[in-house]
Amino acid sequence: MKNQTAGVREKVAQALAYIGKDSVPGLLIALKDSDEEVRMTALDALGRIGPRDPEVLPALLGALKDPGERIRLTAVTSLSRLDPKAARWSPRCTARFRTSEHVRNGAMEGLGKMGSAAVPLLAQALRGKE
Repeated sequence: MKNQTAGVREKVAQALAYIGKDSVPGLLIALKDSDEEVRMTALDALGRIGPRDPEVLPALLGALKDPGERIRLTAVTSLSRLDPKAARWSPRCTARFRTSEHVRNGAMEGLGKMGSAAVPLLAQALRGKE
């Protein structure tokens, strides 16, 4: 991922997504890229690869702290794809309710995929006690 053209790095991250679990190290490198599109592509790919690699969940959780709104939204979407019933990441997801409207909506949608386990967390958000 040393190419100077962000578009090339983004295409590499997209290609890595098709490789599967063996591409995780390269995608983790892409998460540190200076270009937001490259990071979003890597997050999306990691969410599609799923929990087959122990480094995926921590990487997605770490992306929730990214200053980029679109990065945080992609992280929430990828987390919900990774494990829709993952109560272990839901408190970090609800913390995103305090950010932008787009991220808040993405967080609520991700929690909605958890089913009934998300009801208390979504009720907190409605009461403004996220």
